[in-house]
Amino acid sequence: MEVNVLTPVPEKEYERLRELSDLDVDYSALGEELYDFAKLAAKIGGVEKAQINLIDSTILWTVAAYGFAVGQQRRENSVCQYTIMSNEPFELEDYRLNEKVKGLPIFEEHPEITGYYGVPLNIPNGYNIGTLSLFGAGSVQFSVDQKEMLALVAVQVVERIINLKEKNELRKKVDDEVALRRSLSHDLRGPVGGIIGLSDMIREQGEDNEMDSVLEMIEMIHEGGEAIIEKVNDVLAQKKKRGQNREPEAHEFSLRTLKAKLEQLYTPLAIEKEIDLTIVHHSKHEDIPFPKAKLLQVAGNIIANALKFTPEDGMVMVRLEYDLNASGDFLLITVKDTGEIVDNSKIEALTQSVDLINGRHLQDERGYDAGLTIAAKLVRKAEGTLRIECEEGEGCKLDIKYPLT
Repeated sequence: MEVNVLTPVPEKEYERLRELSDLDVDYSALGEELYDFAKLAAKIGGVEKAQINLIDSTILWTVAAYGFAVGQQRRENSVCQYTIMSNEPFELEDYRLNEKVKGLPIFEEHPEITGYYGVPLNIPNGYNIGTLSLFGAGSVQFSVDQKEMLALVAVQVVERIINLKEKNELRKKVDDEVALRRSLSHDLRGPVGGIIGLSDMIREQGEDNEMDSVLEMIEMIHEGGEAIIEKVNDVLAQKKKRGQNREPEAHEFSLRTLKAKLEQLYTPLAIEKEIDLTIVHHSKHEDIPFPKAKLLQVAGNIIANALKFTPEDGMVMVRLEYDLNASGDFLLITVKDTGEIVDNSKIEALTQSVDLINGRHLQDERGYDAGLTIAAKLVRKAEGTLRIECEEGEGCKLDIKYPLT
């Protein structure tokens, strides 16, 4: 169902979205971590249904739920869009008495629901990144104690999300440290063994050593030392062996797994809007792992933006490629849509180091919103490139070259 209402926007929407992006959340991977909080909230409130939602520029992501399935919906179709407008809970004893929300899909899809209580998920710097939401049959009225406990649950949810980010960062550091030690152990064993062998020969022969022979062995020891220094420098500069197929670790994607993740996240929204979303990847290097940090934020925001501005029966095509060359490793992302085009006057600002928002939401701009601006900024921060080509009546094509460091 299409709900033609203007999406309410927090005063500092860009900053809010930037903080959400910095958490680098995989929206499909939080269910097990947060399910118990959703269940606890429902039990505290004495209701049958509860959700934990994160809200980006386009989509409400139900990352954990009790009595609901996890999934996503368009932000403008959600009741939770009103909850993030304030640091205070948003309460509806009976949604049918509220003109703003009574036509929203969730209440039509679940006629047993009449009441709603939403607590904003407020991160330490003050921005609301999502909601802890409870839905009940009949009039939803909570006591002061229940509201205080629900507020505490919301705090714990935020802390868990932040802790997960820190854990993932630590896991990557540990994995890199293990790989470093393995590489050093493997690469240095030969040169060190050779040096030890030569020094033993000199020591054993003692005074019987001839000067020419000693000088020759000293030269070989010197070469072995240089080989060690070269190996250490290579490892410390993270010159890892490239082109090796293997299963990605927890902090990595391959082209194959990134494609599957993007399909999982964005196909439901495309189906809801009746848009033909196709995601393909180049078969070359499809199983070579690369760091996943920020990739879902870059690719996801761009795909979401394309879906938002592409009309019903339109098309969004995404192509992924892993480029290995002498200058480094790059993920190439191409997104082509048949939607509303970006004004030429804004393309240079998006692709160069120019801020477009300055604290306001780009709700009235043609062809893009704050999510695309966030993605563009992440690309620039990584010293990548973004190129946008638009043609009236044809749509837009975005090409990204993102360094994989």
